[in-house]
Amino acid sequence: MRAATESASRRALLSLCSALLATPTPSPAAAAAAAAAARGLQTFDIAASDLDRRSFRGMQLSNGLRVLLCSDPEAGKAAASMNVAVGSMSNPVEWPGLAHFCEHMLFLGTKRFPGEGEFERFIAANAGSNNAFTGSEETNYFFSVNGDALPGALTRFADFFTAPLFSESGTTREVDAIDAEHAKNLQSDFWRSDAVLRLRARPDHPYSRFFTGNRQTLRGGDADARAALFAFHRAFYRAPQMALAVAGPQSLDALQRLVQANFGALPPGPAPPASAAYDALPPPFDTQPQAEPPVATVLVPVREQRSVTVTWCLPVEDPDEWWRAKPDSTVAKGLASSVDGSIDEFTRSFVVLTAYIGLTPQGLQRWPEVVSALFSYLALLREEGVPPHVYAEERRMRELAFAFAEPAPPSSFVQSASGNLFLFPPREWLRGPLLAGEGAEPLVRSILEGLTPQAAVVKLTARELAPLATRVEPVYSASYGEMPIGREVAAWSAAPRLDGLADERFGRPKAFAFVSLRTPQLYESAAAAAQAELYAALLSDALQDVTYQAARAGLSAGASVGWQGLSLSLSGYDQRLPELAALVADSLRTFDVAPLAFERQRDGLLRQLRGADKRQPVEQAAYRRNLALETPRYTNEQLAAGLEKATLPQVLGLQRRLLPEVEVEALLCGNVAEGQATQLVLKLLNALGSRPLPVARRPVRRVRVLPAGERTLQQFVAASQAEVNSATEVYFQVGGDEADDWVLLTLLSQLMSKAPYGHGTEPLDSGSGGLSFLVQSKVAAPEAVEERIEAFLRLFRGTLLLLGEAEVQSYAASIAAQFTDAGRLWAECTRRRYDFERPWRSAEKVKRLTREQLIAFFDRHVASGSPTRRQLSTHVYAQSMAPPQLRVQLPGDDFYPAPRDLLLALKALFRACRAYGLGEQFNTAAQDEGTFAEWLDELPIEVAAATARLLKHHARSPAHVPEPSDCSD
Repeated sequence: MRAATESASRRALLSLCSALLATPTPSPAAAAAAAAAARGLQTFDIAASDLDRRSFRGMQLSNGLRVLLCSDPEAGKAAASMNVAVGSMSNPVEWPGLAHFCEHMLFLGTKRFPGEGEFERFIAANAGSNNAFTGSEETNYFFSVNGDALPGALTRFADFFTAPLFSESGTTREVDAIDAEHAKNLQSDFWRSDAVLRLRARPDHPYSRFFTGNRQTLRGGDADARAALFAFHRAFYRAPQMALAVAGPQSLDALQRLVQANFGALPPGPAPPASAAYDALPPPFDTQPQAEPPVATVLVPVREQRSVTVTWCLPVEDPDEWWRAKPDSTVAKGLASSVDGSIDEFTRSFVVLTAYIGLTPQGLQRWPEVVSALFSYLALLREEGVPPHVYAEERRMRELAFAFAEPAPPSSFVQSASGNLFLFPPREWLRGPLLAGEGAEPLVRSILEGLTPQAAVVKLTARELAPLATRVEPVYSASYGEMPIGREVAAWSAAPRLDGLADERFGRPKAFAFVSLRTPQLYESAAAAAQAELYAALLSDALQDVTYQAARAGLSAGASVGWQGLSLSLSGYDQRLPELAALVADSLRTFDVAPLAFERQRDGLLRQLRGADKRQPVEQAAYRRNLALETPRYTNEQLAAGLEKATLPQVLGLQRRLLPEVEVEALLCGNVAEGQATQLVLKLLNALGSRPLPVARRPVRRVRVLPAGERTLQQFVAASQAEVNSATEVYFQVGGDEADDWVLLTLLSQLMSKAPYGHGTEPLDSGSGGLSFLVQSKVAAPEAVEERIEAFLRLFRGTLLLLGEAEVQSYAASIAAQFTDAGRLWAECTRRRYDFERPWRSAEKVKRLTREQLIAFFDRHVASGSPTRRQLSTHVYAQSMAPPQLRVQLPGDDFYPAPRDLLLALKALFRACRAYGLGEQFNTAAQDEGTFAEWLDELPIEVAAATARLLKHHARSPAHVPEPSDCSD
């Protein structure tokens, strides 16, 4: 097997150096189709925001294909997405998972480009990405590339839909990928819960069936499976049932020519919509009271959790009216104000709406009362109706969101847009999905009339319900059962209504603030960290109430805790963010903590921590790596032990004593003036009333340095006996963001973007990073997987040697934009460098990287046998694969140095310069980076010594910084 793998890899290396960047010449058939498409072409004007810099054009080709073009000359990237109006509900009864299988197979070769990896190699060579997904009623394919590579990418992409090969070898092999994807989901509570819910659906409705497929349902990819793929593709992949969105820096006319040349050959109609086969069926779940006694489904989860979900299925009489007025959004938001409400499925004929409520042990015992409160709230909405101003406010907020929306990246834009081309007339393709039209009121009333106890599907999830779970779901082997709830349904129907409160406080336009309140108080011990997590959960609940009126005006606030302290986020359309910041800061020490709320949040966090060892093995491997490398970092067991001992008085005491000393740092972005930013921070500081945190007490998380030239190994066994997958992570430590290492790491990762193993760059919180290969398999043991990763790395060095400089530059130029996103600015703050031009310098630096630099970096940090490679291998075994003895090697206590605090150093340097009469020279030299560096080289040694004394003094007492002459050595 290894010889075959190496041979295939060598062929891949050679093909990678072929003329991948060439744009294929359209075939004569394609040219004829383009001419025909031009003859029957229709074009449409598109309504866009006045502030949108992009230009748009709508089209329908003669074959019926809908097309949205987006020209953005400022975009360095191009992207396209094809949405096909067929999904898993159109799987033939005898072929569960066929739609998903077809989605996979389209990537594995076409008549003009028969190589199985041809498309993905082209995309990777042009710094792009690609993927696809299969939904209930749609399948979406999408890619992004460098702007100048769009013609070649579109030519290859179009052949997916006109001439796929569905080769025998690919069909047989890709079943393994489908089966591996299914195996990954076997222990997922999400998939198990979904499967159990579908058992309640009408057996004659396709919604009740298994969607994703596995080796058994797809019959191993045999000849019959291949024939079924061809038949499915012929039946449903027709232009009238397809919609294409294309975005790029080219002009609209150039984009139009590309689309006509490549997609005019798509087979035309007539073809009935795929949904015609089931649209006339009754909804999958009963929407009216039934003669049979009502029952609730009980489910035993893999991970510890307790919840009750109430699901309704509502018929959609006029889907066009629903999409235009969006009544489901109003109802879902109404539910979300009291419970977690979501729309699980939205089709042309029905919608599935679910209310989720987490339960404590006491809540599980009294779950009928919990559900009764939900139905009382719904009764209130039905009786009093939704106030008219709510509809007007919803429409107004959507109008503002559309008017001031930032242009999305091309990849996100096309993926979202392509799915909307079936739902709205061409002029409304952009604004239709965002705006809410008139006419929602009667639809909302109709929805509320359907949210009754009699029409509800109730599901209880808890391990305590195991005695009632006497059945086994056939696909995921989930334990479930049923229990009668006739008396409960009768009581819910007679439940008294609740009364509500309305208020108006905040006005309405757009900024974002992220605030870090650094303190060691919240991570001094595992018990302190556990109490802090509990406090943050209670605070988040309280902020929902405190900021409710602000949220209605488009403002939002959030809070979280971590090893550095407390983080706040504020955003919205209003210029009243300073007022919101003060309100949130004041709430930190004053919000009420009810005993029941304490128990509910404590129970929820405990369940999360106790269930962490049931997560997928790949997640456990990454968790184990971070535990081995970072300190302080507490284990899930330590945090759970701290939570078990946590009491309400302890949390109340933490709240009263919160942040006695704090270091405040804020980043504000958007439509905010300097004065407003200053006002926000001042209001925050005044509300906190905390003392400055000494530098010596600033939270620090250190990263262990792995031994050079060695492989550090740690092995673990998955806690769940039912887990069939094992995971392998091979992590190569690179270190801090110094010199060119991180830009080289980013470029190397991009070059590996289509490696046969999942990988990525892994930055740690403290500014260290590395390259990670992460694989999950139910077939190969971790030792075998690691051997294959090493074999790939040996072959990949050959790939680097064969790369031309032009190809390196192409990859490098394509990733330059990654260095200039807004997150990089906040990283400059968190790493205390405050070098806000650094991201742009890094972007320019990556463009100048050479193949020799890349190979030297690879040899130093990644290559097999390198004396400087630092490797951590983490194995998480399925119990059936575990070796008799496990090895756990821990790295020593050699740590990377903490990031330097540039701002503090500059403050001290300025004071020292001023003391020696050089203050004005400092200000003048600091205006230019090059001049400043030369000026620093000429500073007297006395200034440097005074700066060092100031830094030492500041570490002891930041509240008072004396002049250099007052500081002793």
